[in-house]
Amino acid sequence: MILPAATATAGAFGLALILIPTIRRLAHRFKWYDLPNKRKIHTGLIPRLGGPGMHLSFVAAALLTPPLVALVSGGGAGLRYGLRYIPFFLGITLFHVV
Repeated sequence: MILPAATATAGAFGLALILIPTIRRLAHRFKWYDLPNKRKIHTGLIPRLGGPGMHLSFVAAALLTPPLVALVSGGGAGLRYGLRYIPFFLGITLFHVV
């Protein structure tokens, strides 16, 4: 049970290492900045899109863990167990988008 969780964690970390700098470059290219004003601490232009990279990494790891458990355990129970959480991930994705 530890191997699939460790693999999913490493996968999420690796995906975040790839996605976050890529999204940051896109934010700079299209000038999607959080502009400084009197209510904010930062004094420079800050890219706004760090959250989608973290969100996608979390959801990908969470959705890939049950198939990994099913593969390691040799049964389909892990996969059926993981399908229960799809509405939850759709909900947090909708919350993230809004």
